Amino acid sequence: MRAVVRGERGPVLVDVAAPEPGPGQVRIRTVAAAVNPVDVATARGLFGELAGAGLGWDVAGTVDAVGPGVDGPAVGERVVGFRDRLLPALGSHAELVVLDAAAVAPAPDLDPVRAATFPLNASTAWQGLDALGLAPGDSLLVTGAAGAVGRHAATLAVRRGLRVVAAVRPGAGHRVDTPYVETADGWPDAVRALAPGGVDGAFDAAGLGATALDAVRSAGRYLSVLPVLPLPPAFRGVTTRAVAAYGDRTVLTELVALAAAGVLDVPEPERFPLADATSAYARAAEPGRGTPVVLVP
Repeated sequence: MRAVVRGERGPVLVDVAAPEPGPGQVRIRTVAAAVNPVDVATARGLFGELAGAGLGWDVAGTVDAVGPGVDGPAVGERVVGFRDRLLPALGSHAELVVLDAAAVAPAPDLDPVRAATFPLNASTAWQGLDALGLAPGDSLLVTGAAGAVGRHAATLAVRRGLRVVAAVRPGAGHRVDTPYVETADGWPDAVRALAPGGVDGAFDAAGLGATALDAVRSAGRYLSVLPVLPLPPAFRGVTTRAVAAYGDRTVLTELVALAAAGVLDVPEPERFPLADATSAYARAAEPGRGTPVVLVP
C-alpha cells in the first residue's frame, strides 16, 4: 500500500506492506486524513523524528479488519479516529491505518472528508478544557481561536458556560463568535480590558507563551498545546500545564454527535491526493489559513 513518511526534506510517498491490527486494534481503510499543524511540524523533524517516520494523525474511513479483543467498532462501520502517540511506524496518511480501538468512534452520519478534520484537534480542545478545570462563569482566554484547535476550544468552552475571550491574528475576528482581541502589540492589555484583573485561565492553542500568560490573573491557570515548564511560585501563583490528546472513545463519540448536530465547526476542506502530499503540507503550513487540508487516497 501507499503511505506518506518523513523524508530528509519533508513528506514523501512510499510503498509499504499493509499493517495488520494487533490486540485491541482496528484497521481502517482511509477515505480522508487531515494535515494538521502537528503534521507539518513532524515532517520538519521538530519533535526529533527520524527519516522514515510515518506521518498523519487524523483519519476517517471504514473499518476493514479488527484484532483480538476488540468489542467495537465492527468491520464495515464508518468511523473517525486518531493515533495518540508518535510510536507507530505508520501514520494516518496512508491507504490503510491501524489504530487502537479506544481512539476510534463510529461516525455513520458524517461526511468522512469533513469528519477527518476534527478528531485530534477537538479531542485536544475537550481534554485541555478538562485539564484546566474552570467552573461555569469563569473567564477563559483562547489563543489561536480561529485555528485548528482553538476554534473547537472556544466552542466547547462556551458550551461549558465559560466566558470566552478569543485572541486571533489581525483580520481574523470575523471567524469567531465571542468577544475577541487581535494579537498585535500590547494585546494582553486588551484582554484585561475585557476581563479586569486578567482571565481566570488561558488555553494557549497558538503557543504564544509569555504573552498569553501575561493576560492571566494571579493564581490563574494556563494550558498550552506545546510543552511548558512549571513556573516558579513567585510568578503570581499561575499554574501551568500542557495537553497531549489521548484516544478516548467516549469523548470522540460526544464530539461526533456535536459535529453531526452542527455545533462543532467542520468546514469543507481543501483536498489533495495522497500522491501530492508535498503540496498538501505546503498549503497546511501557510499562516492564517482558515480552511482545513486533507489527503485522499
